[in-house]
Amino acid sequence: MRTVPWYKGNMESWQRELKERVTNLDELERHLCLEDEERAWFDSEEERRLPFALTRHYLSLMGDDPASPLRRQAIPRKEEFHFLSYESADPLCEQEYSPLPRLIHRYEDRALFLASDRCALYCRHCFRRHFTGGAGQGDREVKNRKDRRSLFEAAQDAACYLEKRPEIRELLLSGGDPLMLPDGTLFRLIDLFRKHRPDLILRIGTRMPAVLPSRITPVLARELGRRAPLFVVCQFNHPDEVSPPAVEALARLADSGIPILNQSVLLRGVNDDRETLKVLSGALLAARVIPYYLFQGDLAAGTSHLRAPILKGVSIMRSLRQCMSGLATPVYAVDLPGGGGKVSIPLDPVPRVEEREALLPGPDNRLWPYPVED
Repeated sequence: MRTVPWYKGNMESWQRELKERVTNLDELERHLCLEDEERAWFDSEEERRLPFALTRHYLSLMGDDPASPLRRQAIPRKEEFHFLSYESADPLCEQEYSPLPRLIHRYEDRALFLASDRCALYCRHCFRRHFTGGAGQGDREVKNRKDRRSLFEAAQDAACYLEKRPEIRELLLSGGDPLMLPDGTLFRLIDLFRKHRPDLILRIGTRMPAVLPSRITPVLARELGRRAPLFVVCQFNHPDEVSPPAVEALARLADSGIPILNQSVLLRGVNDDRETLKVLSGALLAARVIPYYLFQGDLAAGTSHLRAPILKGVSIMRSLRQCMSGLATPVYAVDLPGGGGKVSIPLDPVPRVEEREALLPGPDNRLWPYPVED
């Protein structure tokens, strides 16, 4: 039986924009003059762990400057084929904490459901390379392999799992990006979890306001607002991403009564300086978004060229703490390598360093090593 492509029929503006993304070298070179290191990624025959896709909106923000902080996040480089011994495709060991397909349960009081493996734009610092972009048990695998259960079969099993565990109070819908799902699919998914757990607090982790703000339609904002308690957790890493269309998208969410938080990633050559992070926090607060976390880069394979040194991050955050309000200052945090969990990075005193490893206190009161990079 012949299937109809997802984009046929009545498309919304954001769906048309997805169809019009830049996804190959020839098209990209019509817009940008690429550096040799960028072109080498496309020319290489090595395994590509993360696909390339670039929205026209984000392309319009980055310009043609090779040093653009937005370009570093969106355009792949040959350095992605350089893997360090302590890096991993699954640096948080999420697969070890996955009791069911698509469900991750690491912490007692909260869990995560992988709603989609696709993104509008594939950030080059992505830590979930074992899943995102069709690499794992996501949308494309479900469509192409008969032995994979559908999204809603997996969600039904996950909802029953949550129903039996009242200690789980929060569920994060993540991926990929859950807002890649059509409205009807997304709302049905949320309602399924709420049917089994009416008391569940939901969080939606999405990059859409930054990379495809047209996805935040009035209908989406209104319907999400009706499904409280629900939080949207977005990711803006640089002030240039807080564009006028992004601010309008965030306003739709905020006007619908949805609390919005931001989780940035500390990235080399993007935001690893005090002034950039200070301006970013100010722009987010003005858009009614709380700067929630600043994450130290995860040890994902092929991302060392984007990871800022952890001790530099400590120095930046110590400085920011002296010049910004508590409301504007995010928590500097890291997901400990090897599945140690999420912890805040101590700023005072500075973490102890032994043999080029920072020793960070974990939730289990053990000291966990994190590499000190140059």
